[in-house]
Amino acid sequence: MALECGGSVAAGTLWGRPVIASIGVQGGILVWDIEEDGPAVELDEPDGLDDPALGHFAVATVDDRAFVVAAGERNIAVCDVSDPDAPVWADPLSVPGGGIECLDVAVVGGRTIAATGGQDGALCVWDVADGRLPAGPDTAHRSGERDALSEVFAVRFTELNGRSAAITAGRDGTVRVWNLPEFGSDEHA
Repeated sequence: MALECGGSVAAGTLWGRPVIASIGVQGGILVWDIEEDGPAVELDEPDGLDDPALGHFAVATVDDRAFVVAAGERNIAVCDVSDPDAPVWADPLSVPGGGIECLDVAVVGGRTIAATGGQDGALCVWDVADGRLPAGPDTAHRSGERDALSEVFAVRFTELNGRSAAITAGRDGTVRVWNLPEFGSDEHA
């Protein structure tokens, strides 16, 4: 397999098949079917972005719905690719604070949630379905010192002791574990 891509990649499962999502070398977003060794869906970038540079990707499946989540600069864009022949972009979300440096997506309580880490040391956790921040932004990675490095450069979801959590790493030299708020199940996740 040789996938040509122009940036970061995300791996996951959509439509019951293993896939990779990335920016395509010709632009747009490419979802590559690993088993078929070919494109599963090619997406144009959504309209309405503050800055159209999307460079971070994640995929998620909730019930029978499949989503590609893309982020860049100060935007998160979510595309419902449940029907790969008719993908639908939701209105982009604007992230408060600095530009996005990392992204992860998980299903918690039957809902798709996204976490972004920012250049300004902020962690934002999003309820993707309704575009709200049920928690945060949290700025614990920010240093009180002027000109100190504070960027959150990595975020991953996991489960610890039966609870959903996010783990972040920052330029402040710390790794932090965040308990996530409760997310109720919703068929529109």
